[in-house]
Amino acid sequence: MNYTEYLQSPHWQSVRKWALERAGHKCQLCGSRKHLQVHHNSYGSLGEEVPCDLIVLCDPCHERNSEHQRNESLFWPVVQMSDGHLYQGPVMQRVG
Repeated sequence: MNYTEYLQSPHWQSVRKWALERAGHKCQLCGSRKHLQVHHNSYGSLGEEVPCDLIVLCDPCHERNSEHQRNESLFWPVVQMSDGHLYQGPVMQRVG
């Protein structure tokens, strides 16, 4: 099964729903409730995702995150999110 097929699978739909509920249906970086995506921090555990593998991002934060990942090769820190879950990935400051 390729990645596109995986995203259509009942398993992913269940994992995605769980991730959105865990994040309170808002972006875990900026708090927006619009245009949310569940982003994989790592693709190494597809089908067996654990909480730190996933983060809920709005479209603008997802684009900034993807741009950062394309341009940088960094060791991402592990931080505790406001909901208590751990996140490993780029850490962006909230502006405004």
